[in-house]
Amino acid sequence: MAVQNCEEALGERFALALQSWFACQPSPGPRRRVEIDGRLHAWEFLVSPHGSLLKTDAFDHCRSHDLIGCQGIEWDIAGARVEHDLSAAELSKLVVCIETSIDRDLVDYFEPCYLAFQLGLWTIARQSADDEDRMRSTRAVERYKTGLVRLLGF
Repeated sequence: MAVQNCEEALGERFALALQSWFACQPSPGPRRRVEIDGRLHAWEFLVSPHGSLLKTDAFDHCRSHDLIGCQGIEWDIAGARVEHDLSAAELSKLVVCIETSIDRDLVDYFEPCYLAFQLGLWTIARQSADDEDRMRSTRAVERYKTGLVRLLGF
Protein backbone atom coordinates (compact mmCIF):
# COMPACT_ATOMS: atom_id res chain seq x y z
CA MET A 1 0.00 0.00 0.00
CA ALA A 2 2.78 2.41 0.88
CA VAL A 3 4.63 1.82 -2.39
CA GLN A 4 1.41 2.07 -4.42
CA ASN A 5 0.33 5.33 -2.77
CA CYS A 6 3.84 6.68 -3.26
CA GLU A 7 3.80 5.79 -6.95
CA GLU A 8 0.38 7.33 -7.54
CA ALA A 9 1.39 10.58 -5.85
CA LEU A 10 5.06 10.93 -6.72
CA GLY A 11 5.75 8.60 -9.64
CA GLU A 12 7.66 5.41 -10.33
CA ARG A 13 11.09 6.78 -9.37
CA PHE A 14 9.99 7.49 -5.80
CA ALA A 15 8.02 4.24 -5.55
CA LEU A 16 11.11 2.24 -6.54
CA ALA A 17 13.18 4.20 -4.02
CA LEU A 18 10.63 3.41 -1.29
CA GLN A 19 10.58 -0.25 -2.30
CA SER A 20 14.39 -0.31 -2.04
CA TRP A 21 14.19 1.46 1.33
CA PHE A 22 11.86 -1.25 2.66
CA ALA A 23 14.15 -3.98 1.29
CA CYS A 24 17.05 -2.55 3.34
CA GLN A 25 15.07 -2.47 6.60
CA PRO A 26 14.95 -5.31 9.11
CA SER A 27 11.84 -7.36 8.54
CA PRO A 28 9.31 -6.50 11.23
CA GLY A 29 8.59 -9.50 13.38
CA PRO A 30 5.32 -10.28 15.10
CA ARG A 31 4.19 -7.60 17.53
CA ARG A 32 1.54 -7.40 20.16
CA ARG A 33 -1.34 -5.65 18.45
CA VAL A 34 -3.24 -3.03 20.41
CA GLU A 35 -6.18 -0.76 19.76
CA ILE A 36 -4.18 2.16 18.41
CA ASP A 37 -5.56 5.65 18.05
CA GLY A 38 -4.31 6.14 14.50
CA ARG A 39 -5.16 9.85 14.48
CA LEU A 40 -2.25 11.90 15.77
CA HIS A 41 -2.95 15.14 13.89
CA ALA A 42 -2.41 18.36 15.83
CA TRP A 43 -6.14 19.19 15.81
CA GLU A 44 -6.78 15.97 17.78
CA PHE A 45 -5.17 17.50 20.89
CA LEU A 46 -6.17 20.18 23.36
CA VAL A 47 -3.62 22.12 25.38
CA SER A 48 -4.61 22.59 29.01
CA PRO A 49 -4.02 25.90 30.84
CA HIS A 50 -1.04 24.15 32.50
CA GLY A 51 0.47 23.23 29.14
CA SER A 52 -0.25 19.51 29.20
CA LEU A 53 -1.80 17.82 26.19
CA LEU A 54 -5.16 16.07 26.20
CA LYS A 55 -5.91 13.69 23.33
CA THR A 56 -9.48 14.01 22.12
CA ASP A 57 -11.66 11.28 20.68
CA ALA A 58 -9.17 8.41 20.88
CA PHE A 59 -11.82 5.84 21.70
CA ASP A 60 -12.42 3.79 18.57
CA HIS A 61 -10.33 4.92 15.61
CA CYS A 62 -8.88 1.41 15.38
CA ARG A 63 -12.38 0.24 14.42
CA SER A 64 -12.73 2.57 11.46
CA HIS A 65 -12.88 1.25 7.91
CA ASP A 66 -9.52 2.59 6.79
CA LEU A 67 -7.65 -0.74 6.96
CA ILE A 68 -5.21 0.21 9.72
CA GLY A 69 -7.04 -1.52 12.56
CA CYS A 70 -5.09 -2.85 15.52
CA GLN A 71 -1.32 -2.49 15.21
CA GLY A 72 1.75 -2.34 17.36
CA ILE A 73 1.84 0.89 19.36
CA GLU A 74 4.79 1.82 17.15
CA TRP A 75 2.25 2.91 14.51
CA ASP A 76 1.00 5.71 16.75
CA ILE A 77 4.55 6.66 17.72
CA ALA A 78 5.50 6.94 14.04
CA GLY A 79 2.34 9.00 13.51
CA ALA A 80 3.24 11.30 16.38
CA ARG A 81 6.72 11.79 14.94
CA VAL A 82 5.25 12.75 11.56
CA GLU A 83 2.37 14.89 12.77
CA HIS A 84 4.31 16.80 15.40
CA ASP A 85 7.67 16.88 13.58
CA LEU A 86 9.39 15.36 16.60
CA SER A 87 13.16 15.57 16.83
CA ALA A 88 15.16 12.47 17.77
CA ALA A 89 15.38 13.75 21.36
CA GLU A 90 11.62 14.42 21.52
CA LEU A 91 10.90 10.98 20.10
CA SER A 92 13.18 9.39 22.71
CA LYS A 93 11.38 11.29 25.47
CA LEU A 94 8.01 10.05 24.16
CA VAL A 95 9.25 6.45 24.02
CA VAL A 96 10.49 6.65 27.63
CA CYS A 97 7.01 7.79 28.75
CA ILE A 98 5.34 4.73 27.27
CA GLU A 99 5.01 1.91 29.76
CA THR A 100 5.84 -0.91 27.35
CA SER A 101 8.86 -1.89 25.30
CA ILE A 102 9.08 -0.10 21.98
CA ASP A 103 10.78 -1.43 18.87
CA ARG A 104 12.50 1.69 17.51
CA ASP A 105 13.23 -0.09 14.21
CA LEU A 106 9.51 -0.70 13.82
CA VAL A 107 8.79 2.98 14.49
CA ASP A 108 11.20 3.79 11.65
CA TYR A 109 9.58 1.14 9.43
CA PHE A 110 6.10 2.48 10.10
CA GLU A 111 6.99 6.10 9.33
CA PRO A 112 6.83 5.81 5.51
CA CYS A 113 3.77 3.57 5.90
CA TYR A 114 2.06 6.27 7.94
CA LEU A 115 3.10 9.00 5.49
CA ALA A 116 1.87 6.99 2.50
CA PHE A 117 -1.40 6.09 4.22
CA GLN A 118 -2.10 9.72 5.07
CA LEU A 119 -1.11 10.72 1.55
CA GLY A 120 -3.73 8.35 0.13
CA LEU A 121 -6.38 9.39 2.65
CA TRP A 122 -5.97 13.11 1.96
CA THR A 123 -5.73 12.54 -1.80
CA ILE A 124 -9.19 10.98 -1.66
CA ALA A 125 -10.41 13.79 0.62
CA ARG A 126 -9.43 16.31 -2.09
CA GLN A 127 -12.43 15.10 -4.06
CA SER A 128 -14.66 17.05 -1.67
CA ALA A 129 -17.15 19.42 -3.23
CA ASP A 130 -16.37 22.04 -0.60
CA ASP A 131 -13.63 24.46 -1.71
CA GLU A 132 -12.26 24.99 1.80
CA ASP A 133 -12.04 21.24 2.47
CA ARG A 134 -10.38 20.71 -0.90
CA MET A 135 -7.76 23.38 -0.14
CA ARG A 136 -7.09 21.91 3.32
CA SER A 137 -6.76 18.43 1.81
CA THR A 138 -4.39 19.70 -0.87
CA ARG A 139 -2.14 21.23 1.79
CA ALA A 140 -2.13 17.92 3.67
CA VAL A 141 -1.27 15.99 0.49
CA GLU A 142 1.69 18.28 -0.16
CA ARG A 143 2.88 17.90 3.43
CA TYR A 144 2.84 14.09 3.28
CA LYS A 145 4.50 14.11 -0.15
CA THR A 146 7.25 16.31 1.28
CA GLY A 147 7.67 13.92 4.20
CA LEU A 148 8.08 10.92 1.91
CA VAL A 149 10.49 12.74 -0.38
CA ARG A 150 12.57 13.84 2.62
CA LEU A 151 12.57 10.33 4.10
CA LEU A 152 13.82 8.94 0.78
CA GLY A 153 16.65 11.46 0.71
CA PHE A 154 15.60 13.43 -2.36
